[in-house]
Amino acid sequence: MRSSGPFWRRRFPRPRFGAAPPPPAVEKLPPILLEANRLFAEGQYLQAAQLFERLAHGAETRQVLRAPHLWAQAGRARIYAAQVEAGMANVQRALQLLAQQGRWVLLEQLSRRAVDELNRLGFEAQARQVQSWQQAMLPSSPAQAAPAVDAAQPAVQEETPKPPLPTVCPACGAQVHPQEVEWVDEMTAECSFCGTLLRGAQ
Repeated sequence: MRSSGPFWRRRFPRPRFGAAPPPPAVEKLPPILLEANRLFAEGQYLQAAQLFERLAHGAETRQVLRAPHLWAQAGRARIYAAQVEAGMANVQRALQLLAQQGRWVLLEQLSRRAVDELNRLGFEAQARQVQSWQQAMLPSSPAQAAPAVDAAQPAVQEETPKPPLPTVCPACGAQVHPQEVEWVDEMTAECSFCGTLLRGAQ
């Protein structure tokens, strides 16, 4: 009986050189983050706060840069759930982490939003407290701040106008605050909660 070819050629076909590699696996978002954002959007603030706090603890343990955002959102949720003292402790922790990371621009932006929101809710004393924390945490001279800001937030310092972003992250459902995101380039920013790339509208 005539052979149809060498054994190795019949069993192991040649690789297709030049073929496109398979697409990289997409990292699945933590279900707890999706649930926390859903609960917050639906007004179930206490349950959302508990989940955001769990996420923030984990991110802080792993030294993830998103930990301050998670603490700040946990603080917002506690305050909306009428647990103002616990909420303020979470906000303070968010600012402390930003100060430790040397992310001064983001610290000012997040503080400003917290102050505006607290004043809008009628918590003027708490708003003044956030302002006091901010002033105490900021470096005493611009020379101290410059190296840390350059290392941690190169894109935030850009003064050029940025395009409008989605109001909600399409991946995790978090609210998007354009002044607090990390910009990858002139048209693209990262979601502060999950890292999904958000494309600005042209």
